[in-house]
Amino acid sequence: YSGRVIAADGDEVAYMERTFLRTTSDDYAEKLMVVKHDYLDIEPLYQGQGLAKRVLRDSMSMYKRLGVDRINLDAGLDRGGYAWAKYGFTPTQSNWDALRRRLAMDYHVSGGGEGLVGLSASGRKAMDDILTYDNPKALWTLSDIPDEVSYGGVSDKLGVHLLSGTGWSGSLSLSDVTAMRRFNRYTGAEQ
Repeated sequence: YSGRVIAADGDEVAYMERTFLRTTSDDYAEKLMVVKHDYLDIEPLYQGQGLAKRVLRDSMSMYKRLGVDRINLDAGLDRGGYAWAKYGFTPTQSNWDALRRRLAMDYHVSGGGEGLVGLSASGRKAMDDILTYDNPKALWTLSDIPDEVSYGGVSDKLGVHLLSGTGWSGSLSLSDVTAMRRFNRYTGAEQ
C-alpha cells in the first residue's frame, strides 16, 4: 500500500510505500508474513521532530495486529544506513560482509581513526572491534558510538559519518527480542 501522512492541520507531512507478502522461511519450514518498507519520505519542514519514529511506532502496532513476522528494507539514501540500524534493523550477512569491508576502507583512509578529530580511545577501540565482528548486529554498536567526529571540515557522530551514503538490504524480525527491545527503546514504544 502507499499513503500520505497528514497532520492535524491538513498538511501532508510524509509519504510512504509498503508491500505485504506471504513467503516461507529460508528452510521452507514455516510460512511468514513479511512487509517490505519500500519508501518513506518526510517533508523537510517536519524532519528532526520525531515524525519518522511515530510513523514507524504506529506501523509496528499495525504489523503486530496483522501477524507480520518480519520487516525487510533496503537502507540507503542519505542517512538510511545509519538510521535503520538505530531502529534495530540488521543487514543480511552478505550485505554486512560487504559493508564491513567498505567501513574498514573508509576508517583506514582516515588513518584508523587518527584523522577523525574527536574520536575517543574507547570509540577507536569499539570501531576496531566492530570491523572484526561477523555478526551483523555489530552495526548497532557503530550507530551507538556517541563520539562526534570531524573529518574534512564536517562534524557528525561517527556512525553518521561512516554510514551516510551506504546502502544495505536487511530486516527486523518481530520475534527477535533484542531487536524489538532496541526498536521500542528508540521509538519510545511501550514494552
